[in-house]
Amino acid sequence: MKNFIVLIIIALIAYIGTSIFVISRSKDLLQSMLYENVGNEITVVDLNLDGLLFIDNVRDGVAILEKNNKVFSINIVVSGNGITQSIYTEIPGTEVLKLKMR
Repeated sequence: MKNFIVLIIIALIAYIGTSIFVISRSKDLLQSMLYENVGNEITVVDLNLDGLLFIDNVRDGVAILEKNNKVFSINIVVSGNGITQSIYTEIPGTEVLKLKMR
């Protein structure tokens, strides 16, 4: 019974650690995408993803961005879990228009 509890605790710690890694990696990918396409005037302040890490392969999220001391948000799509698949971050077309209009 002790081994089972230890195994559950290790799995929970691994899941939380991987979730933090995916959010951090997605934030870095989004920042580099913005830098390449818009320049360094927009920075990623925060990133929130919906869904469960290993269950939902494609996860919707909201990125909180800042430009000229004004904060706004855009919707993003993240796929991959960072362990068995690479992480991909995508900005839908309507959200790209939002960025260009700011």
